[in-house]
Amino acid sequence: MLKRKVEQQFVNWKSNRNHKPVIVTGCLQCGKTTSVLEFAEKNYEHTVYLNLVCNPKHRLIFSNWDDINAIMKKIESFSEYKVSSDPASTVIVIDEIQQCLQAQLALDSFYRDGRYDVIGIKNSLPMNSHSKQSVSLYDYNTEIVMRPLDFEEFLWANGISESVIDMMAECLNNEKPVNPALHYRFNRLLSYYAIVGGMPAAVNTFIKTKQLNQVLKIQREIIHRFEKQLVNLVFYTKEYEIKACLRSIANQLNRDNKKFQYASVKQKGRTTVFGEYLQLMERCGMIIRSYNLTNIELPFKYYAKQNCFKVYMADCGLLVSMFEPEVRFDILLGKYHVLNNAIVENLIADMLNKEGTRLYYYRKTSGLEINFIIQYKGKCTLVDISGQSGNAKAVKTILHDTDKYHVNKAINLGDTNVERNGNVLSLPLYMAFLLNRD
Repeated sequence: MLKRKVEQQFVNWKSNRNHKPVIVTGCLQCGKTTSVLEFAEKNYEHTVYLNLVCNPKHRLIFSNWDDINAIMKKIESFSEYKVSSDPASTVIVIDEIQQCLQAQLALDSFYRDGRYDVIGIKNSLPMNSHSKQSVSLYDYNTEIVMRPLDFEEFLWANGISESVIDMMAECLNNEKPVNPALHYRFNRLLSYYAIVGGMPAAVNTFIKTKQLNQVLKIQREIIHRFEKQLVNLVFYTKEYEIKACLRSIANQLNRDNKKFQYASVKQKGRTTVFGEYLQLMERCGMIIRSYNLTNIELPFKYYAKQNCFKVYMADCGLLVSMFEPEVRFDILLGKYHVLNNAIVENLIADMLNKEGTRLYYYRKTSGLEINFIIQYKGKCTLVDISGQSGNAKAVKTILHDTDKYHVNKAINLGDTNVERNGNVLSLPLYMAFLLNRD
């Protein structure tokens, strides 16, 4: 079993005396059902699991009900579960809850009744535009958003303990080099993470077999499922355009100027068409955007250019699976900077995003560019990705013109250990996931 951070969020929810039903949402195959059922098994004597897609009969449970007692009687009639006489020891798990309007409306009644804990599981994939079987769930529940495994969870899966990760964090905080043996180990695991990513099926396959070709097969199946679900949301005649939009992400990152261009998807591509597809992919949790800033100042959202952005795959492993197999061998050799830094940029975007950092960058028409702009220890900070330690030219230019840019701190991520050089802190790539910690 993969250890997931979301388990602590479940524990916190349950410990809240007057907790509402909780809705766990996230992209396809990010581990929602597995994590919920593992939590239920550990914390309740009785689990009632209803899947509204795999077992359509379960939808009948929520039709024509008067109160919670009626729902519980129907659970016994339309499922194999016997309702326990002790509600406090029972949790009701409703998977694919977005498929049934009455099940969604029942959440409020469960909360008002107060006897049973209820966990709904919902894909972040929006319902078909022609379907009306959806309501706003936010008034009736607490929401927990799940993502694929982040780099720290990947380290846990590969036998790295929390105490060892704490040692790494201490090296960052004290700006001291990481032990050479651990430094090598972390770099090696980062190369695997870049290829495998965080989709649980891919990680489990890697842990069990160590066969990257088997991992690649899983990843391509996941992408196929994503594409199929997207096609189901729009007219099937648009299948080619949807797939072209998704597949163009890899090609657009393999350029000097990585700004997403609709015309690169299809000649004379329009924002009105492909912009809608990008929004669907973003809502599904497939992609993340990084917005160009007009000024390098806090708060970033006020300086973000909404029509000028890069698009990354939310999971780096899925991006790598779109490239030729030779790319994986380069990564295993530590050559992250192939394909115009497409891999390494998406890798850092993956690591920052999964830790809750919103993504921004800075690029001028002159070509001066900073890969990421973040808030680090309360300060606006440049994050540059390079192949070796030291200040990049763009970083030097910006740091030396404080009157114009109002920023005096930078982090260089590259093939290096922890090292301070004036107002630039050089860090190994694998430390990117620590930059959002307090």
